[in-house]
Amino acid sequence: MEILRQYQADIMLILSGMCGIISVFVYMTDSMSKKRKGILMQLELCAMFLLISDRRAYIFRGDTSTLGWWMVRISNFLVFFLTLAVIYSFNLYLMDLYTHEGRLEAVPRRLKVAKALILAGMALVIVSQFTGLYYTFDEFNRYQRAPGYLICYAIPLSVLLTQSSVILQYRKNLSRNMRLSLHGNQLSHAEPAHSASDLALPFYNCFFIKGRQGRRRGLPRIPSAAAEKNGNLTLMFRTRSRSVIRGLSWAGTPGKRRTARDWIVG
Repeated sequence: MEILRQYQADIMLILSGMCGIISVFVYMTDSMSKKRKGILMQLELCAMFLLISDRRAYIFRGDTSTLGWWMVRISNFLVFFLTLAVIYSFNLYLMDLYTHEGRLEAVPRRLKVAKALILAGMALVIVSQFTGLYYTFDEFNRYQRAPGYLICYAIPLSVLLTQSSVILQYRKNLSRNMRLSLHGNQLSHAEPAHSASDLALPFYNCFFIKGRQGRRRGLPRIPSAAAEKNGNLTLMFRTRSRSVIRGLSWAGTPGKRRTARDWIVG
């Protein structure tokens, strides 16, 4: 933990750069629809600015200058708001995923409820800037949690559990590659574990941990559509390989000659 505290600003800078690079890759790819590209770019950019904001809030913490006063307040607001924005982007991704690859005729109602909860949470973050619902600042310009702080964790956690229930219910609607790309080994077990780990977050007073749930969702989410594309390419490669093997066997038959095109097409 001490190492994280010492190098967390550098680590967050590296991770924000990774999110930015991935967003460029998403923009350049042609293996997914424009709508999905937009959702993934939104997710990555939100994760990138979340990391940048968290880093600035950490750097300017305790700075009583005019610049420090504004940076601490703006950065902390963006940390809370963009955490919800990342989860909102992932929710949009799930809605698009299950109505296409998931072969559902309509968006699951629970995902619509999750969307409404996230929007309500964003509204509360804005309200908290004027009421001190989530946090305040002391005379040394340091962030202090307010009694309503747990609300800002209750909403994302409720959304994550709601999303997990949808993922578990419709896990068989997705291909193996898609499940692996969403949550490591097996999506249906990893997502509840991540959600349960968020229960511990309110009890840690560390910026690197505080925004972890938003940053965690930003980085591994990218290759999901690309993984499906890679699965199709793998299938095509295997088909071509079988065709070439059959061609080799057929070419050994007396009286049979093959052209260069025959070798490729099979």
